[in-house]
Amino acid sequence: MNNEAVRHLTLARGFLDKGESFYHKAAEEIVAAQQADPSLTNVEIGEWFGRGRDWVRTLVTWHTSGDRDRAPFAGKSEVKDTSKTRVLLREAPMEQVERILDELPPERVQQIAAAAGHSYHRARVEYDESERNMTPAQRSQREAEVDEMLKPVRQATAGFATLGIIGHLEQAHEEIHELVADGSLTKKLVRQIDRALQTIEAEMQVARGLVGIEEE
Repeated sequence: MNNEAVRHLTLARGFLDKGESFYHKAAEEIVAAQQADPSLTNVEIGEWFGRGRDWVRTLVTWHTSGDRDRAPFAGKSEVKDTSKTRVLLREAPMEQVERILDELPPERVQQIAAAAGHSYHRARVEYDESERNMTPAQRSQREAEVDEMLKPVRQATAGFATLGIIGHLEQAHEEIHELVADGSLTKKLVRQIDRALQTIEAEMQVARGLVGIEEE
């Protein structure tokens, strides 16, 4: 394919990208490319656009017949877009593909990775899809089931958590005792400790009520 033919096919691609109203101009450039390089085949032209030779033949025949009705491939923009995408992914430098991916939202990149067969991303996309489709009632039911399932675990570990709390309180008691003994406390520091104790005491009142311990 000589340079003149390449120039005409490049112009034709630009017209095709503009939409159906420019199909005649695109076909005109394809004919000009064939005239510029008589050895140019429909197969080669079709590959240039990511199409087959029948597509080239049909488009040129429609154009040269003088038909002003709807183009033979009108309404098939999805096919056109698919072909362009296929050509881009197959032939574009990886740097260009990476730049395109960098500009996409993270969830779209994840979907592309899933479509390419990456097991983690496929599982993640399926999970996100199920989350989006879940109704509020289903979500509430799931949360209740999870809470019910984790309740025995929380009950089993409550004893260890309690021992930890007691240990921290005993350490706090010793440190307050030392601060009092050497006169290091100020009004500001004592108020800070009081606020922390009030928060703990408020929680303890709730805890006493839950287990049935009466206030004295």
